[in-house]
Amino acid sequence: MNDYSEIASAYADTKIDGTVLLAYRDLPRLIGDYVRGSRAVDFGCGSGKSTRFLQELDFQVTAVDISPAQLELARAADPNGDYRLIERGTVQLPVEDADLALSVFVFLEMASRPEMISAAQAIHNSLAQEGVFFLIAATEEFYAGKWLSLDVDFPENRNAKSGDGIRVQFTDINLTISDYYWTDEDYTAVLMAAGFQSLDRFYPLGSEKDGLSWRDEQTTAPFVIYVARKLP
Repeated sequence: MNDYSEIASAYADTKIDGTVLLAYRDLPRLIGDYVRGSRAVDFGCGSGKSTRFLQELDFQVTAVDISPAQLELARAADPNGDYRLIERGTVQLPVEDADLALSVFVFLEMASRPEMISAAQAIHNSLAQEGVFFLIAATEEFYAGKWLSLDVDFPENRNAKSGDGIRVQFTDINLTISDYYWTDEDYTAVLMAAGFQSLDRFYPLGSEKDGLSWRDEQTTAPFVIYVARKLP
């Protein structure tokens, strides 16, 4: 739904800060708890923020995306990184033995369950045996919340159902993007259909220790982190 040839530069300006911090803050600990090994695939890497995040955790990362414009920005920011262009709907990623797969806010850009299942199967194929997949998405409650750096107060977000189009605005850079509304049931079914075993899910909340002026983040999790293991 988003034309990244038009908005890639603006999207690259989004930071791991504000509300988005909660998608990443606990990942070092969680990855340390569940992942053994140092090879990772970043599915839907965009301009490379999540890739560089994994590199800082000492992972060797193969990063993939369908947007040439986003990858151009990723390579400019990280000339030594391994960034690969893939086709939408590909079933084989350019890595087969990753210990970790990470996908941040990518599945909510997919328009159907079959599309999500196909992507999850491609990720499954990229993992080594016992490899672990971290899928980060918006919670169902996200679209009714009042957030520090994201605005979801749009008519289409009210009473949205699975597969409906929704909108989110990054208030710090005045960028609005379009996504799809998917439920916990949808994500759980997708992971199961792709051959993953659900290990856990986490709902990070804002804390005073974060040093930010949280709004609903302290009582309602905007994001969910699904942790799943590849089944043989």
